[in-house]
Amino acid sequence: MKFVRADLLRTLEACSLGLSSKDNMEQSSCFVFRNGIVHTYNGEICCSSPLANAEGVPFDCYGAVPSKTLLQTLRKSPDDEIEITCEADKIKLKGGSDRRKQQIPKMDDIVLPLEEVEQATEYVDLPPIFGEAIARVAPCAAKDSATFALTCVAFGPKGIQATDCRQAIRFLVATGRKEGAVLVRAESLKGLDGLGLAAIAYGDNWVHFRTYAGVIVSVRLIAEAYPNIGAIFTETAKQSVLLPVSVADIIARAMPFVAEKAEGKQIEFTLSNGNLLVRADSGSGWFEEDRDLDYTGPTLLVKTNPEVLPNVLRYAAPIEVCETMIRVKSDGCCYCVSAEVIQS
Repeated sequence: MKFVRADLLRTLEACSLGLSSKDNMEQSSCFVFRNGIVHTYNGEICCSSPLANAEGVPFDCYGAVPSKTLLQTLRKSPDDEIEITCEADKIKLKGGSDRRKQQIPKMDDIVLPLEEVEQATEYVDLPPIFGEAIARVAPCAAKDSATFALTCVAFGPKGIQATDCRQAIRFLVATGRKEGAVLVRAESLKGLDGLGLAAIAYGDNWVHFRTYAGVIVSVRLIAEAYPNIGAIFTETAKQSVLLPVSVADIIARAMPFVAEKAEGKQIEFTLSNGNLLVRADSGSGWFEEDRDLDYTGPTLLVKTNPEVLPNVLRYAAPIEVCETMIRVKSDGCCYCVSAEVIQS
């Protein structure tokens, strides 16, 4: 069967989210083909997509093929069209020239436990911005935490949220949830942005995303309760100030003075009438830089972690200075960074 190489590669790469590089269970590093559908499953993410050629003829193949070899072969091929022949113990690929042929082993028995993944029943359309919401929220979840729920993104009826205790974010967006919240490991959501998420369905143990191209990405739900972090987003603001984009450059110049600290990294901002002073102290040296600023109000000293501070500036919106944090709101998104604020 002949395929347009770019179309075939696009489908397989979309399904690669369900692959395991560690081969944590048999065939979890393989593309599994059956009934005209390609599957991947690593125990936490399962992907599936119809696989057909340009004429709409389904790929008639049964078995498991090592993903790494197949993907690398298709990526490096100079051919626009690839002919694939499926046999009992292998697949054969041939490009536009008889001089260029490949053979990849195939396991004829499928042992990947795809039956573990419940099937979606009722899909709800997602807004186009949902992929961007995932891309913004997931990185704010904890990478590792004694409270496992903090490594997750919480999906509720009004939006999604995450925190790692240094930063917190809530994005108001339609999620398809009717009531209650469910948790998904943030690590499992990586790669969803850019797939073109069109619809969502919730099961007892899985959440299913359907793309505009027809790929189904199923992600395992985490059976834990999410901490109540609502007060973070409603804390009373002392002052509001719009920092110029150039402050990001000042932070970059200050970073060498805190970069070597394993923990407790901190940059100080002093807001005073018409002025902003940025200071960093390494213990053996220090950095200071000030600039004019359109600010009128009490003098505020703000101490915060510089590693997440650029995320605040990225919103290009007024920053609310609160008692225990700085916060920015933009287009349904509320992003907060923990801070020590001293008023003089």
